[in-house]
Amino acid sequence: MGFMHEGFAMNGFFRGITAKNDVNTGRQIEFDYSKGLFMFAILFIHAFQVLGKGMGKEAYAYKLIYMICTMTGASIFIFVMGLGTKYSRAGIRDMVISGLRLIGYQYLANIACVAALVLPYCILQFFTEMSSSKEAVVSMAKLLLFYINIFFLAGGIYLILALLRKINMPVWVYVVLGLLINFFSPSWVGLSVGNVVFDYILGAIFGGTPYASFSILNFLPYAFFGLVFGDILRKVTDKKRFYAIVCCLSIVVLAIFSIWVFLKHKGFDALYDYIGLTYTRPDFMRTIANTACVILLAGALFFAQGQISGFVDRQLMYISKHISKYYVVHQIFFFLTLGLNKYQPMGFWGCFALFVLGTVCTDGIVRFYNHVRRIRAIGEAA
Repeated sequence: MGFMHEGFAMNGFFRGITAKNDVNTGRQIEFDYSKGLFMFAILFIHAFQVLGKGMGKEAYAYKLIYMICTMTGASIFIFVMGLGTKYSRAGIRDMVISGLRLIGYQYLANIACVAALVLPYCILQFFTEMSSSKEAVVSMAKLLLFYINIFFLAGGIYLILALLRKINMPVWVYVVLGLLINFFSPSWVGLSVGNVVFDYILGAIFGGTPYASFSILNFLPYAFFGLVFGDILRKVTDKKRFYAIVCCLSIVVLAIFSIWVFLKHKGFDALYDYIGLTYTRPDFMRTIANTACVILLAGALFFAQGQISGFVDRQLMYISKHISKYYVVHQIFFFLTLGLNKYQPMGFWGCFALFVLGTVCTDGIVRFYNHVRRIRAIGEAA
């Protein structure tokens, strides 16, 4: 049972391409690329979720892209966050502060989104009849104000990772806990005690409330598996052989999942409903498949590094570094656009144009903000 003491890197498939000590401790660029690509997927999905109603036949194109994007999606961010704890030099105190800060960001982002949603209503009512939209705007604003999304999710998981590091949890236990949590968590969705405050907290942990887009327990296994993957990766001496092995294993897992999901869910709509539901409430099969997708994407990007142009490399690395800003800004932009469109839906091509425009504007705003901060820092230093 030596793997319990030395981690998984010396066992099985990885024998001969790993060392006892940490040797691969540099930046793992493939995961930075993954996070950068993740942002484009989120921009696309949110453009349609905020304004995409009544798309008609074109809805099939969106649903197909949605199913492909959500086979990685938020699971990339949480997986990489878990992996990053094996590479970060942050202490437990720093992890706790970061976790609380992320939770705080959630509510700051919520306030900003509510402002972006309501501001157009306050302006447009002076020029046109808006009373028919008032009830929908107020309802959406209440929901957004207490919304639990990726920042809350990441912050809560970071606090759990800090606690487990504090008690020196063995690496193999993360695998066992991840599998157990993933197996039982779907049955705990919607847990309620009938009290508004406690139910809100339970929704954040278990999911199932209107306020909870993502929930901590449903996504915690991704962080655990990312941590274990990071523990192995740090000891890898031959990344090419390592990724060749894990990519082959991931392809096998995804092939099994594909056969299973197509046999169990007959028809496009049934498949879409399953993929949509298990994106935010992943069952056992979906979690394993998404984890395989994340690893396969990282492996593909590792092998493609030499073919990626300097411009694309810089853009993906920049997005990865500032991904929190991109996430907040694009939400504000989309809700502001919804309001300026008098809270009316757009068709497929309107949403696609919004995705392109949102990508350009979000990137420009983030870069401008960072430029202003850089200029201010230079001025203060002088």
